[in-house]
Amino acid sequence: MKKVFFFVEGQTESIFIDKLLNEYIGNHNLELKIHKYVGQYQIKKVLVRENPTAIYEVRIYDVSSSGSTVISKIKETAESILKNKGYDFIIGLHDLYRTKINGKNIERSEKKKVMDAFMKLFQNKDFYDRIKYVLAIMEIEAWFLMDAKMFCKIDSSLTHNFIKEKLGYDLINDDLESYKHPSKIIDEIFHLCGKSYKKHKDESYRISHNLDYADLCCSNELINKVESWKYFLNCINLVFELGCDTRLQSKV
Repeated sequence: MKKVFFFVEGQTESIFIDKLLNEYIGNHNLELKIHKYVGQYQIKKVLVRENPTAIYEVRIYDVSSSGSTVISKIKETAESILKNKGYDFIIGLHDLYRTKINGKNIERSEKKKVMDAFMKLFQNKDFYDRIKYVLAIMEIEAWFLMDAKMFCKIDSSLTHNFIKEKLGYDLINDDLESYKHPSKIIDEIFHLCGKSYKKHKDESYRISHNLDYADLCCSNELINKVESWKYFLNCINLVFELGCDTRLQSKV
């Protein structure tokens, strides 16, 4: 069984990865447990989905309440997870929007500097290639905006043209990674139909369950549209050894 460990920035990322993996590689292939830090070292179980016939074991840890960052948690635990607990890979995921250096928010152009600094932490380790680090630009919500049809599933009035007319956002043609605060844009769009998006649990489920994963994972046009999504998907393909013929096997 292949074992993969995720560290993520919050519950939205946990919910999204859970749904993505279920759609992408099939629930019948997965044993999945989601945990959340409720302090520096105290952890509670959020979701447990046992599966004795699974071919992948996945653990997702939300560090948002730990007082630590995704980077510091990986630095602190990577060797134990990969060498003592037998996991094959660690994937870290968080937003550039909240990433700071010396207390200051960093710019989009400094992404490479952040990623290089992270990997430098492990460059002399024999497990260097088994750690994947993903920065969503500027937030994971930019990936949600890739699927413009998602909004119509939530409320039929939220068509691409209606959003463009009311707010000026052209979700099909804009560079979505140029948006400074994608979650705020989703909130603005939802307000057009009397809803909101504040990263609450039910709101994250609403979006994750309405995304078209076949398009997000298999449409080259979409994959190439957002660089950080493409990198994340490449990491998923590498870690789970997925190819085009096995993608979204339950859907295609």
